[in-house]
Amino acid sequence: MSNKKEKLFDPASIGIEPQESAGDLISDKDLDEMQKAESYKLTFGIFQTSYWIWLIVSIAMLITAEFKDHYNLSLSVFGIIIELIDLAMYIFYAAKTSAKGLMSAKFAKAAGKKSYIIVYLAIGIMYMWCWYSMSIFFRLYIGLVYLTFCIVGLYAIRNNKVIEKMNSEE
Repeated sequence: MSNKKEKLFDPASIGIEPQESAGDLISDKDLDEMQKAESYKLTFGIFQTSYWIWLIVSIAMLITAEFKDHYNLSLSVFGIIIELIDLAMYIFYAAKTSAKGLMSAKFAKAAGKKSYIIVYLAIGIMYMWCWYSMSIFFRLYIGLVYLTFCIVGLYAIRNNKVIEKMNSEE
């Protein structure tokens, strides 16, 4: 028996070419550099739009659950889950861009201050405390958003350090 993976049936052996799959729409393997740059610009725009859409959808779910005649627990839970996924992607994006010093310079300069992190943490705690009449899910939502701002602030600090290091090496 050979060490190669043997296929039970190889469609190419009878003249059937491999077909593109639905997932190949977002593949850039056959694109030249100009096409890749344009594709990445489009992809970034779609990511940016989806962030705001999911943020709005999750807050709408929580507000609807909060102010209906009968409180809707499942709507609140799904609103929090959607927001967690949305914020996780936002934090993941911040982590990836900060590691290479690719954050928006204006944003990184503003968010990369320690005072930014402290202020947002304080505002988040204050809102959670002031809105004690709201459900735990709404307060959790606010806490998650402000915690995300603080985490992204830490990544902005890292981004600024990466840029400083790159500039000092030149």
